[in-house]
Amino acid sequence: MYLYEQFLKEEYINNIYKGVESNNRIPISHGLPHILNVIGYCLRLADMFKLDDKEKDILLTSAVFHDVAQVFLQPNHAKNGGIIVKEMLENNESIDPEYIKSKIDIDRVCNIVASHGGKRKEDYDDFLAGLLILADKLDITKDRIRPRYKKFDFLWFMDYIEKVDLELQNNNINVIIRTNREITFEELNGKHGLDKLPKVFDAFCKKNNLTYKIVVERIKFVEQIYNKLVRDKIPEIIKSNKGEPAIRILDDKEYKEELEKKLFEECNEVINSKETVERIEELADVLEVVCSLAKLENKSLDEVVKVMDEKRKKKGGFEKKIFLEKVLEKVQI
Repeated sequence: MYLYEQFLKEEYINNIYKGVESNNRIPISHGLPHILNVIGYCLRLADMFKLDDKEKDILLTSAVFHDVAQVFLQPNHAKNGGIIVKEMLENNESIDPEYIKSKIDIDRVCNIVASHGGKRKEDYDDFLAGLLILADKLDITKDRIRPRYKKFDFLWFMDYIEKVDLELQNNNINVIIRTNREITFEELNGKHGLDKLPKVFDAFCKKNNLTYKIVVERIKFVEQIYNKLVRDKIPEIIKSNKGEPAIRILDDKEYKEELEKKLFEECNEVINSKETVERIEELADVLEVVCSLAKLENKSLDEVVKVMDEKRKKKGGFEKKIFLEKVLEKVQI
């Protein structure tokens, strides 16, 4: 296991970035979701430039700690972050400091964190520091806007950006900004946050004899028609997977009709299920629909179960596997 993975499991790391996220003065998230996004870009860059395991762990550990100073509202959070990280690593109470030293170069991690602002030429002297700078500035998607700041005009462009992809071809880094609507890089260039992207790529590529190209591509969405009742959290799940659900709220009559269709659908799923786990899940879906239908009759599931128990007492259940073939009834002549 990499050292950075062990740090991510530590509760104090989560608490630090909860503290960062609670700072309402910052419109762009610097909490754990941002850290995980930066780690994702670092992993991509590490693969692109074929870093060995030691270098990869140094880079990714730096990514884990790079914004710790934000919780203290430090004016120069990069420089002060390097100082804070040194103390945290050399006097760590969760992971043996000697073990940490055996996995990474602590001084190098601290210097990388201190350099991640990317404002000075010397910030790019360490190749890994340059990679962290790029990864940090690549996190420009709409998910990074904190909800209360979505109305701010200077952040409008981030709501268009779904993801950013990277490719390395013949010493040229292709940066592909994927958007959810038609927009050009010229329209995006210079906007708050995105204005730093060309600057850091310029500096990094000049330092390392590379070139780069930033392009904008609109994501093509495939429309899938469902027209059916779904569970309450499905729209949120679709959005988290970068989809755009089109929904409407049913009236009571439609709701009842769709629940009845759903019951038929879920019963078929039970019949068609092959494995035990799958069948139990489908039975749970049937039960969910039964609960909703009972609510329409102002009844609870407990009340439905009570009626079931009463019927079982009178007529029995189905445990004896009795199959009725026919009934011969006496006919008086």
